[in-house]
Amino acid sequence: MDVERKRKKEARQVHKRSKQAQNSIGIKGKMIAKKHYAEKAQLKKTLKMREESSSRCKTDEDVHEGAVHAYLLDRENTSQAKVLSNTIKQKRKEKAGKWEVPL
Repeated sequence: MDVERKRKKEARQVHKRSKQAQNSIGIKGKMIAKKHYAEKAQLKKTLKMREESSSRCKTDEDVHEGAVHAYLLDRENTSQAKVLSNTIKQKRKEKAGKWEVPL
């Protein structure tokens, strides 16, 4: 029962902090905003580190025989998506140029 009360109290604490931040003015408001910003930045860093560490430990499960590493592939082979993207960009440029009036 005590754990449940503590959890609910912490959940309500967010609303109290928000109300206090909205009503505080002057130097006190600036200090509160700076503190909240630092907490938020720290939380983002922690989440990013966790995400990075989880993405690092991926294993190559489906490795086919004769597979070539990405750094060994010929880089002149353009992917289909890149060709499509460049085509769309080119068409946009042509549309924009269509309405230009020569001086």
